[in-house]
Amino acid sequence: MSDLGNRSPATLGVWSYQLPIMLLLPVFLTIFCTIAHQTHEISLNEYGEHQRLIGSGGTASVHLYQRQNDSFKYAVKSFLSKWDNNRREEFEIAISLQHDSIVDTYDLVHVKEKWFQVMEYCPRRLWNAVYSENSTTISSATCNFRQLVDGVTYMHNQGVAHQDLKLSNIMLDTNGNIKVIDFGIAYRFRGLFKKTISRRYGMVPHLYFDVS
Repeated sequence: MSDLGNRSPATLGVWSYQLPIMLLLPVFLTIFCTIAHQTHEISLNEYGEHQRLIGSGGTASVHLYQRQNDSFKYAVKSFLSKWDNNRREEFEIAISLQHDSIVDTYDLVHVKEKWFQVMEYCPRRLWNAVYSENSTTISSATCNFRQLVDGVTYMHNQGVAHQDLKLSNIMLDTNGNIKVIDFGIAYRFRGLFKKTISRRYGMVPHLYFDVS
């Protein structure tokens, strides 16, 4: 007989009260953190001075910021499109993922009706290492692939599908380690906020067909 069967009605009543709270606690924490970040309005000067543009796309541009006191660098993503649920979900997914092979997301800053996502700075794209610099060896490629698999496995275990994995969305940090970036079309396929989709994502030859 299970341990619950030996409990008194009063004890079971406490458990029936506590269990939903325990299950919903991660949800409450996510909502609290989201609200806290949405109301976080400061100057980007907290993250140093703007150095240069380091990347751009259809929905955002990425800029290099550097602190003057210790030369620490940040990648700051400036959203070009209007702030909406898609951008909010992108940030929530990115900041929830904590893994050595995934770029760290530090903060969301609101300044004069514009939104900025503050992230770990990585100086090189894997694309450049493979095609431009011609510096990839079999051993380094094997190491990179293992790191990538570790990162993707972690994401899937967290119920997140990236949906846009390609060389240009994989960075290398200062130590040459893999860092997956850009969760603009990522989505949760498991958990309270999961989505059911039936669309195509990406571009040839990276096209993904959803068959769910």
